Amino acid sequence: MNVATRSDCMFELNNDQMIFSIENLKSMNLSYYAINKLVENNILKKLNRRNYENLNYTGDFNEFVYVNAFFSRGVICLISAASYHELTTIIPQSVDIAIYKKDNVRILPEWPNVNIYYYSEKRHNVGIKKINVGN
Repeated sequence: MNVATRSDCMFELNNDQMIFSIENLKSMNLSYYAINKLVENNILKKLNRRNYENLNYTGDFNEFVYVNAFFSRGVICLISAASYHELTTIIPQSVDIAIYKKDNVRILPEWPNVNIYYYSEKRHNVGIKKINVGN
């Protein structure tokens, strides 16, 4: 556990969780001040307006969990999905993401490389299977 202190409070972050949303952090009764202190102390890294990376994460790194922080409505597709389901022996060099045509992508992750494919809502929602991977 990471313990960050301030003169009037003490709080802990779970090192088994790779990504924290702002909602997760607020539900742990962390103020924006406290969150910014965690960023300053290199405990968290701000990825975008909604998500932070736990820099002391101790679990296995999974690019799908990381990509989800940037594309919350995105779906892993094409070769990335085929590789995950062991339908191919190809090891993808980037993660293929399907998003809605109208979604704006403001920030791309530094890692992993992503290929973005824009789909209509009807096509985007066909055959989605939700899988929980990591935290």
